[in-house]
Amino acid sequence: MFKSEPRYPKGEFARRGQAIYERDILPNLQVESNGKFVAIDIESGNCAVHSDDFTATERLLSENPDAQIWLIRVGHRATYRIGGSRCDLDTNNRIDGGGVKIEPSLIG
Repeated sequence: MFKSEPRYPKGEFARRGQAIYERDILPNLQVESNGKFVAIDIESGNCAVHSDDFTATERLLSENPDAQIWLIRVGHRATYRIGGSRCDLDTNNRIDGGGVKIEPSLIG
């Protein structure tokens, strides 16, 4: 099994992944995508969206086995959580899209 090694420092990896998500992917997501995982190749900008994190990453890796993958969960501040509670809407009834506030009218 081929294992790709990270080619970027953690901060740069996160910056690139978040920028692609906010600029290219988030504006095109539908409300039904809330809670799904988005696997993003931070070099090509290609992505795969699925309700299962493994499936999303495997779909992306099937296109490019050397992909540098940033994984984010739509509508969540973090991809994974341990305990605690989560809030899907902020005080202005906007969906929380991983640190980005999404107006419901923009999601379809």
